Amino acid sequence: MHPPPDQALLTAEREQHFISSKSCASLLVEALDQKLTARDQQLAARDQQLAARDQQLAARDQQLVARDQQLAARDQQLAARDQQLAARDQQLAARDQQLVARDQQLAARDQQPVARDQQLAARDQQLVARDQQLAARDQQLAVQDEQLTALRSENSQIQNRLEKLENRSENEFLAIVNLSTALSKATTPPNPHPRYAGSVTRAKAWQKAISQPTSAINQDPPSTAWQGIDPRANLVLQLKRFTCDEEQNIDYPSVVHLLNTYFSPQTSLGFGKTHVLDTHERRYLNDLAPDITIQRNTSSADRFNVAAVLDLKGTASGPGGKLDTANNLGQIWDYIMELVECQPGRRVFLAMLTDLKDAIIVKYTIGSTYGQLRRRSQDPGSYTGWLVQYKRTPLAIALTHLYNELTEETANPPKLPFHPSAGELVHVLQRQSNAIVAVYRSPEGITQVVKAASKPAWTESISSEINVLQLLQTPGKPKSIPELVYIHNHEVAGKLPEFGITPVGQRIHLELFKDPAEFRVCLEDVLQALGWVHERGVVHRDVRTDNVVVYQGWDSENIGEIDRKWRYRGLLIDFDRATKIGIDCVYEGGYISCPSELLQRARDIDSPSHMDLDHNNEDDGDETSPFETLLYKPRPVHDYLAFIMLINTLIFPFPLRCFSYNRIEKVKSEEQERLVRLWEVLKTSDPWRHMVDLAEQEVNELDMWRVRLEFLVWL
Repeated sequence: MHPPPDQALLTAEREQHFISSKSCASLLVEALDQKLTARDQQLAARDQQLAARDQQLAARDQQLVARDQQLAARDQQLAARDQQLAARDQQLAARDQQLVARDQQLAARDQQPVARDQQLAARDQQLVARDQQLAARDQQLAVQDEQLTALRSENSQIQNRLEKLENRSENEFLAIVNLSTALSKATTPPNPHPRYAGSVTRAKAWQKAISQPTSAINQDPPSTAWQGIDPRANLVLQLKRFTCDEEQNIDYPSVVHLLNTYFSPQTSLGFGKTHVLDTHERRYLNDLAPDITIQRNTSSADRFNVAAVLDLKGTASGPGGKLDTANNLGQIWDYIMELVECQPGRRVFLAMLTDLKDAIIVKYTIGSTYGQLRRRSQDPGSYTGWLVQYKRTPLAIALTHLYNELTEETANPPKLPFHPSAGELVHVLQRQSNAIVAVYRSPEGITQVVKAASKPAWTESISSEINVLQLLQTPGKPKSIPELVYIHNHEVAGKLPEFGITPVGQRIHLELFKDPAEFRVCLEDVLQALGWVHERGVVHRDVRTDNVVVYQGWDSENIGEIDRKWRYRGLLIDFDRATKIGIDCVYEGGYISCPSELLQRARDIDSPSHMDLDHNNEDDGDETSPFETLLYKPRPVHDYLAFIMLINTLIFPFPLRCFSYNRIEKVKSEEQERLVRLWEVLKTSDPWRHMVDLAEQEVNELDMWRVRLEFLVWL
C-alpha cells in the first residue's frame, strides 16, 4: 500500500501542469493568430490583386469610354448607324447597372468571399460576352465602312459626270450652236407663205376684212330693234350713268351687274344658264381679254361657251368719241376670229363696241366655201364668211338688237353633249371635230376631265379610247397613266359615250419647270407611261405636246421622305388613236407623229396628182391622201421617235413655227419636206442621234434614256 502523496508536492505538480497547459494554450493561440495574420495577409494581397484588377478594369473602362467617344463621332458621320449606336448605349447602361451591382457585391466581399469569387467569375463571363458583341459590332461597322466607301466612290463618279457636262469644251458648245442653226435652216421654208411675213395692225386687219366682197358696213339694224317698248329700258338708263371719259375709270362691277340682269332671262331659251362676266383683266381668249363676256353654261370665262363679247370705250376723244375707229373695230374683229377658231360648228358670231351711250354691233356669219378655219388679225388671208358692221345707234337699240340675235340657236355656242351624271361643269377645255373635253366636278366632289363624242359618227373613237384606258388600269400602273374614274354607258343610259380621268393638269411647256431636273423627271414620266402602254401590246401613235399634260405631285415612292419634292409630273393622255402592235393598218395618228418610214413610202409615190405645186392655194379639193391607203405595222419605235420630236419641239420651238401640220399628209408638200429635213438633222447630229438609236432599238430602260436626257435638259 502506497503512502499518501505529499500535499505540497501534489500542489506543485498541479501548478506545473497548469503552467504547461497555459503555455500550450498560448502557443496554440499564437499559432492561431499567426494563421489568422497570414490569412489576413493573404486576403490583403487578394484585395490588392482585386484593386489592381479594378484599376485594370477602370483603365479598360476609360479605354471603352474613349472608344465610345470615337464611335459617337463616327455615328454623327453615319446617320444610318443611329439605331445601332442606340443599342450600344442600352448595353452600356446595362453595364453601368452591372458595375453598380458589382460594387455592392464587393462591399459584402469580406463576409462572403466565395460568393464574391463566383460573382467575379460571372462578371468575367459577361465581359467576355460583351467583347464578343463588340467584335461583332466592329464587323458590322467594317461592312458599313465598305458600303460608305462604295457610296462615296459612286458619288465621286456622279460628280465627275456632272463636271464633264458643265465643263463642255468649246468645240462641243460650238457644235450645239451649229446644231441649232442647222435645225433652223433645215426646217425654215425657202419661200414662206405671205401670211407669216409679219404681224398686221388691228386697223389694217379691219380694212382688209371689210374690203372683201362679202362684207358690208354701216348697215341699218333689223326693224325688230326699233319696234316696241323695251321692258328693260330702265336698266339701259342706269347703264348710261356709268359713262366715263376714260375707259379705265368705268365701274365694271356695276355695269356687269346691270347687264347680267338684262340678259339673265335668256337662261330659259335652252342654251344654258346665262352669265355676264367682267373679263377686262383676264386674257382667256387666246391671250385676248374682252372687257365683258356674255357666257353660257359656266360662271367662269370659258372661250368655248362665249355667246358674245362687249368692248367698252370712253367718250373723251371729241365729237363722236373713239367708238368707230378702225383700231377699235379691228379689236372687235380679233375677238370674233378667236371665237370662230374656238367654236367649230357655230354659224353666227356677235360683238358689241360701246361707250355706254351709243354702240356698234359687228356680226360675222360663217360661209361654207373653204371651211371654218380662221386666224387673228396677224393673218391677212382670205375670209369666207359674211361680215356686217351695223350703224352706230343708241345703246338701248343696240342692246335690243344684240338680245334678239342671241335668241337664235345659230348665234350661240354649240350645245354640250355631256350626260348629267358627269356632275357640275367647271369649264370647257377643248372643242374638236370628234370630241369635246371639259372639266367637271363629280357628285362625289372629284375634279375630273371628261371627254365625250361630239357627234354620233365619233362614238366608235371614244369607245375605243375607253377600252384602251381600261386595258391600262391594272395593278402597278404608273401615275403617268391617267386614272379612269368615270364611264357613261351610252348603250344603257342614252346620249353619246363619255369618260372621265384624273388628275387634271395643264398642257406642257418649258417655262413651267423651275430647274432642268424637274423637266427631266417629267420626260421620264412620259417614257414610263410609254413603256407601260407597250407592255400591254398597244402603241399610242399620237405622242406630241398637245397630248402630254403636267400636274403637281410628289416624286416616286422609292425616294426617301427627306429627298422627295413637290414638282410638276408628266401625264400621257389622248389614247383615241392607239392601236395594237404589229397589225396591218392605215396611219390615223397625229401628223407630227407620223413615222418617217411611212413618210418616205408616201414620197416614193411618183404621181403628179400628189404634187403640191401651188402652196398658196387654200382649196385642196377632194384629193385623196396616200396615207388613206398605205398599210403599215405600228411598233413601239414610232412612239419613241415621236417622243424625241416632242422634246425637240419643247426645247427648239422655232423650227416648226407657223407649221400647218395637216398638210404633212400631202405628198411633197412644203410641210412634209420640212419634217423630212428635220429628221435628217436629228438622225445625224449630237446628241439627238444617240436618242434616235435608243428609239430604233425600242429600249425601254429608263436608266439608258436618263443618260441622254441629262445633257438635253442641261441644254
